[in-house]
Amino acid sequence: MLLLSQILIISLIVKLKSMKKNEKSKVMKKMAQCKDCKFYKPLDDVKGDCFGHEVPANANVDKCPTGSFQQRGS
Repeated sequence: MLLLSQILIISLIVKLKSMKKNEKSKVMKKMAQCKDCKFYKPLDDVKGDCFGHEVPANANVDKCPTGSFQQRGS
């Protein structure tokens, strides 16, 4: 599971490096992260639990391991 998380983070970094600076800020503002989900339970400052899956807090929800992202507060 950790390897999958690392691959997802690396692919996001590669994608962001290829974008212009103003495009990066727009993308980063729009992307919801695992820590924004009502099912996310923090384990520490950088990772949490999602239905038994350990996920990085800042992982993009498009890569949700359970496909069950729901915005916190909704």
